[in-house]
Amino acid sequence: MNKFQSIIDAIADVVFVHHPVTGKIEFINETCTQFFGYSAKELTKKGLQLIVANDEFNFKKQLELIGKAAKGEVLTFEWKTKKRSGETFWVEVVLKRATVDERIKVIATVRDIRPRKKAIRALEERELLLASINKNISEGLYRSHSRGGLIYANYAFAKMFGYDSAEDILSVKSIDLYVKSKDRKGLTPSIIEEGFRSNIETHFKRKDGSTFWGLNSFLLTKDNEGNDIFDGAVRDITEERESKRKIEESQRILQSINQNISEGIYRSYSKGGLIYANDAFAKMFGYENVEEILRVKSLDLYATTTGRKELTDKVIEHGSRSNLETSFKRKDGSTFWGLNSAILTKDHEGNEIFDGAVRDITNEKKAAEELEALNEELLERNFELDQLVYKTSHDLRSPLRSVLGLTNLMKVESPAQIEYFDRIEERILKMDEFIKSMLNYSRANRLDLMNEDVHFPDIIAACITDLEYLDGFKEFNIIEIYDGDFSKLKVDKLRLSIVFSNIISNAFKYRNTNSHDSYLKISISYKYGSLLILFEDNGIGIDQKYLEQVFDMFFRATEKSEGSGLGMYIVKQAVEKLKGSVSVSSELNKGTLIRVEIPSY
Repeated sequence: MNKFQSIIDAIADVVFVHHPVTGKIEFINETCTQFFGYSAKELTKKGLQLIVANDEFNFKKQLELIGKAAKGEVLTFEWKTKKRSGETFWVEVVLKRATVDERIKVIATVRDIRPRKKAIRALEERELLLASINKNISEGLYRSHSRGGLIYANYAFAKMFGYDSAEDILSVKSIDLYVKSKDRKGLTPSIIEEGFRSNIETHFKRKDGSTFWGLNSFLLTKDNEGNDIFDGAVRDITEERESKRKIEESQRILQSINQNISEGIYRSYSKGGLIYANDAFAKMFGYENVEEILRVKSLDLYATTTGRKELTDKVIEHGSRSNLETSFKRKDGSTFWGLNSAILTKDHEGNEIFDGAVRDITNEKKAAEELEALNEELLERNFELDQLVYKTSHDLRSPLRSVLGLTNLMKVESPAQIEYFDRIEERILKMDEFIKSMLNYSRANRLDLMNEDVHFPDIIAACITDLEYLDGFKEFNIIEIYDGDFSKLKVDKLRLSIVFSNIISNAFKYRNTNSHDSYLKISISYKYGSLLILFEDNGIGIDQKYLEQVFDMFFRATEKSEGSGLGMYIVKQAVEKLKGSVSVSSELNKGTLIRVEIPSY
């Protein structure tokens, strides 16, 4: 070994010579002592444990590896080691068997791989960064031969053209990605001449045949063999083109609106001074054209000096103001009324700007004033009409009730004439019902709402009192079901009574006379501020084809009906006055369900 000491010491790598069985270090070169900072004596005495930096590379593992090398295996592996200073780092170890003076030895060469590790790590980081960019960038990147044929494409490029991966699109000819082949052919000469082309709007074709617009950019380079190569990028601008088209269309529409709209559109500084006005605005104020009115002070367009200030204060305080009735002044000094609306914005220099509109309502105000006067007169006439209807109905019903009483008396005293008395009674009842319907209609439509506490048993009892004198009513069963706390319920009692009266009356009139168990079940519930009333009977029902007409005025759903045809119409009117809803479901010869829902206040 001494013969080769100077040669081994000159080697740049660290060299260890191990006993093939015990693993003992028998020899090290000078590079080893300089590399690890330990003397040859320290290393040969204490062994590799001095320079081991990871626990898994223990003495047992060392003997295992030395033993394999002694049998002829050439082992190459990375090992984390450390210097006397404590610095740890990775090295590459190569173990080989060697024969020295006819004895088998195991030689270990150790090489510092920190520079290589660093280079590999940097390369991996660059590759990861490139892979991340290629995966996440929205632009499609590619490389192609100048004569066609893709060499490289990123994921975005493949996805843009409808392919699942970059590998799929590499098999496609470049020219097949263009809607028109001349677009690809025409690019080549200009790029070769100029060296690059940027942002060429190009019509491309996807895998499924659909098309899109992209900005295509090229840079001319050369590969290792000197062939012309295009490195390029494509950005999908289909949405941008569509947005641009919509903006242009919007501008055309806006221009058309400004020219043809009857409302005056304007823009002014908050402190005064018109910036913009449309033709309608200029015409509204009596000026020949827009240029003329733009020279007028904003304040001079108002009939009073406080008109502009009132608008300004409200817009600055709230950010906008809608439909402020304002008195304006025309060029000739005449005035008119307009609805003035404005919103506060800022220009690019930060100045407060009013964008607004004015609508001439002079004729509307005049018509409104005339209508208001007419309404006042109409209210007075309606009041007189209500009084007349009520008085007339009351005066008509009183003698009818008397005649009805006399008829019943005569039926008892003159049974031989009972058929005629029944007919008289029938006509009197029909007339009484019509008068009552007219009175209810008048009340339901004319009187103001008056919400108050209600007691449903009393309302139902009053309806029964009106009907109990009719033949067969005593055999008609009314079932009442209540659910909820009605102590907080507030509703218009008059209209509610009209609803109950008409529905209970109809249920009795259109009962199934062949049934011995005719009934009307009234379920009343009050929950979550809503009143729900269900009227369910087992009467003759209504044919499905008539259900949509049930609430029409003067409609009769059955030939048996001899009523006025106003009952359900009045019910709907009353419920709508209560801000509620009413619906009917029915099945012929089985019965009817009427659902009434009313909010409580």
